[in-house]
Amino acid sequence: MDYGAGTGFATLQVLNSSLGPFINEVVCFDLSPAMIKICSEKMNSYPDVTFTFLADVSGRQELENQQPFNLVVTNAFLHHLLDVEGFLKQVRQYVAASGFYMAGHEPNYNFYVNEELVQVTRAFQRYKRIRQRLTLRYWLLKAGIKKSNPDLATLVNQELLRSGLSEQSIPANLLHKLVDIHVPFGISTDQPWGEIGFKDSTVAQWLGSDFEWKGTYTYSHIKDGLANRDWYWKKRLPHLEATYPLDGADALMVFRKKD
Repeated sequence: MDYGAGTGFATLQVLNSSLGPFINEVVCFDLSPAMIKICSEKMNSYPDVTFTFLADVSGRQELENQQPFNLVVTNAFLHHLLDVEGFLKQVRQYVAASGFYMAGHEPNYNFYVNEELVQVTRAFQRYKRIRQRLTLRYWLLKAGIKKSNPDLATLVNQELLRSGLSEQSIPANLLHKLVDIHVPFGISTDQPWGEIGFKDSTVAQWLGSDFEWKGTYTYSHIKDGLANRDWYWKKRLPHLEATYPLDGADALMVFRKKD
């Protein structure tokens, strides 16, 4: 089961992995019917797999009728929740005995308390700002000659105002914090709410004593995807990865439910 499936990214990753040949039934659930519609369209190229697509509150209720799963996946999901521990107590009932729960693309606590990785990331961000100032596009935007596309915060505020869910625009900085509750904004451990990323040991504790931690893979040792595209900073990544293998900014954590 892919819980919080969105447009199906995690499901596709699993189906295209070495696990793919062993999977014959998949349930995708998301609160958004629009997301699940896109997800279902993407799965048309897997005729040998039986798919069930569930959405909205009624879909969440339907999950109670499903048999436990050999694999439950969430991807970029936990850090949006107010009550992560409460969710994990709920999701563990969906995992069959000897089955696995996989939490993908979650903020990693180890990164935010690793001063070297934080400082390297800040240095790259300063470098990126300098590079941007050397481009023609930057000065065209600055002069108002070229118009920029609305950013995500602007689009969200437009929708909130249109729907009447908000009476005034929410500052972009605050909006990001409200959405990514457990991701330290500005790479700082000084935040007013949420977890400072997640420890795999804490997630295992929240899942309960009938689960065991099987492994964690971390990546993004410079927390900016553009670092992989710059020749100088890309050369630094292998050293950081080798020195701090468990301290990347993003983590994939795997847990197994005991027999």
